[in-house]
Amino acid sequence: MLKISEALVLFLSTHSDFTNKMGIKIFPIVAPEKTDFPFTTYRINEQTALSKDGTAATVQLYFWFGPNEYAKCVTFTDAMKLIIEANENYEWQSATVDFIEEGFSFVGIINLNTN
Repeated sequence: MLKISEALVLFLSTHSDFTNKMGIKIFPIVAPEKTDFPFTTYRINEQTALSKDGTAATVQLYFWFGPNEYAKCVTFTDAMKLIIEANENYEWQSATVDFIEEGFSFVGIINLNTN
């Protein structure tokens, strides 16, 4: 899973559409306490063997935005969908936007598979 994680971080950090909004704030599973919005977290849900030479995983990306930033969240999630769809190493599956009452934040969620 570490190689998949490193490849995902490298992929996102090389796209200016991502870094212009998120900077380098991308974290596995949970962001450190007191991290300012916006930021990204990700979860690698499972890893399956494609062959003896490679593996695939199901990944969830979470794009976190503060209160009153619904439009920013949706716009960013839509932009990331296009970037993921254009990459041959990832297969876009679905996307949604949700509101998390506990942190009063919006989160864009993209589900994808690695190839």
